[in-house]
Amino acid sequence: MVQLFFGYRGCSLLHASCPHCGKTNYSIVIPEQGYHVSFYWNRKQENPNAAFVVNAACPHCKRAFVIEWDEDPR
Repeated sequence: MVQLFFGYRGCSLLHASCPHCGKTNYSIVIPEQGYHVSFYWNRKQENPNAAFVVNAACPHCKRAFVIEWDEDPR
């Protein structure tokens, strides 16, 4: 599905909830192993040593947030 719509290979969609408004964002693309490595989302980056970070924006409230992995999920 991700390759069909976005053209990315080795990726999947993550349904993260916005930490501001709590609504689900269905359009965040993450590395293929992103589900197999522990991750968390925050209003701002809290771990300066995070191995991988995705910046996202909520389509509902338009606020920015980040998704962080302690280990590289690629």
